[in-house]
Amino acid sequence: MPLRAATTGARAWLTKSPARGGYAVVGSLLLLSWPFGGWAPAEEEAPEATEPGTEVAAAPFTVTVERAVAGPDLGPPFWALDDGLDPAQADDQHVLLFLTVRNDSDRTLPARELTTGLLEISGLDEPVTVTGSPQADITLWSEVYTDHEQPQTLVGLGPGLEHRVVLHQPASGPAPEALTVEIHARTYRQSTLDDTMLWADPTPVTTVTVPVETASSPLYGTGDGR
Repeated sequence: MPLRAATTGARAWLTKSPARGGYAVVGSLLLLSWPFGGWAPAEEEAPEATEPGTEVAAAPFTVTVERAVAGPDLGPPFWALDDGLDPAQADDQHVLLFLTVRNDSDRTLPARELTTGLLEISGLDEPVTVTGSPQADITLWSEVYTDHEQPQTLVGLGPGLEHRVVLHQPASGPAPEALTVEIHARTYRQSTLDDTMLWADPTPVTTVTVPVETASSPLYGTGDGR
């Protein structure tokens, strides 16, 4: 009797509203799919790869990953990190990533946007500071320069302007064979906290794997910077 009463009650609840029948169907499908991973989050597909030197649109920027170079002394402002006093810095070297970036928005964007929103760079085993200390992930590649021939600190990227950009990161040990650069596009929308408009919600567009060249002599101060 208790089972029959429960069945009768359930039937009455379902037939009282068509929407309830829909809820029941959805619930049944979820229960049936659960053993087969029906509730598991969908795996994100890796973005397709792009060759170095290819222009990539990734709002609010258009970016071209060109080349990467490593060496213990690349010339000013990338002087030798080993001052002969700290043995731990004997194998420290600079790693430079060369890009061309255009700001496609209608306002100046801070240079930090490149490494906190546009690019995610991997491939360094032991990133360090210029003093040889381990570098925190949050500040990796935080030194941004403009002008490949005479690098100068880049503060902001003007609207509609194209910049030749050099990203700098010291590392300890042998230079990596390659860097993998994941490029993200973002959406211009209102902040969820206030009325501020911002570029948010990064979505991977593509990855670029760029070989790291080993410099046998300084790039700068000799007229050879490219």
